[in-house]
Amino acid sequence: MCGRPASSLPQCWPYHYEDNVLILGDAAHAMVPFYGQGMNAGFQDVLVLDRILDETQGDLSKALATYSARRHPDAIAICDLAMYNYVEMRSKARRHRSRGKGTAVTRTDHLFAGRSLLAAEGA
Repeated sequence: MCGRPASSLPQCWPYHYEDNVLILGDAAHAMVPFYGQGMNAGFQDVLVLDRILDETQGDLSKALATYSARRHPDAIAICDLAMYNYVEMRSKARRHRSRGKGTAVTRTDHLFAGRSLLAAEGA
């Protein structure tokens, strides 16, 4: 594993096939986990689908096509926000590390220079 997400996660559209199959959640719009919204997006998928099923009186052909058209822009937007947040966090982490402030060990090394912590604890 390379430690970073792919630049382009699989996306698909439409989210349905005829009136037989519908995909929701990460199956439809996978996103990097750095925004914390993946599960919320899946819950929103279900809520939107439920409302559309009510609007179309359960006509799956209309409901699934409407769902794909209505949900796609929001799904793409949240995926883009998640990727933007990942890039922003990565950038800040790199800047922070380059200033030598990455870890508590780095910041406190000078306090114990030349001394053994084990000897100080009596170990």
